Amino acid sequence: MPLLQGWHDTPQQGTQSQEWLSAQETAWAAALPPRRRDRYRLSRAWMRRLLGDLFSVDPRDLPLQAPPGLPPELARGWGGVSLSHCCDALLVGWAPDRLGVDLERRDRAVPARALAERFFLEPECRALLGLEGQALREAVLDLWVVKEAAIKWQHGSIARDLSQWSCRPEGDRVVHRTGGWTLAVQRWQVGDWTLAMTGSPRPEAGQAGILCLA
Repeated sequence: MPLLQGWHDTPQQGTQSQEWLSAQETAWAAALPPRRRDRYRLSRAWMRRLLGDLFSVDPRDLPLQAPPGLPPELARGWGGVSLSHCCDALLVGWAPDRLGVDLERRDRAVPARALAERFFLEPECRALLGLEGQALREAVLDLWVVKEAAIKWQHGSIARDLSQWSCRPEGDRVVHRTGGWTLAVQRWQVGDWTLAMTGSPRPEAGQAGILCLA
């Protein structure tokens, strides 16, 4: 599973990247508040550019549906795609089957213990016992991105499903307590970010995929 880096939006590319959007995406963007509009344009444009390179097609010709606030989807037969972004990075994941990806900055300041006590299950909290400070914060972020990646695979919601997905630190499976789903987990720490991908553990579905960190 190659991890590709090096896509950065310069002022010149920022103008060009808007040309990669579909007419529908341009219309959706125009209806958004300015800050959200810019984030939407850049994320969808670079997703189209990266997938266009993968499939060797014009980015505008991709059969991609990616409206604001909803998970992006490719047409049947084109595989699965998932998107995540933080303040300074964009992660696009593609695989032949459905998948979910998430990333966070490794130095993100979060109330780690409070988050764990509110959203994590008892076995997960027990596994964090004895950790303090930076070690606790990084462990909580590592679990958080796994859970968010699973929610994106599910097309669920953080409010409803964050406490339903269970995964031990360093575990290679994440399980939904009420939905009965079990997903394979892959994790990376790359530069300033921590990344996770979830997908089907079935051998026939495969775990081959591509992650592009922009």
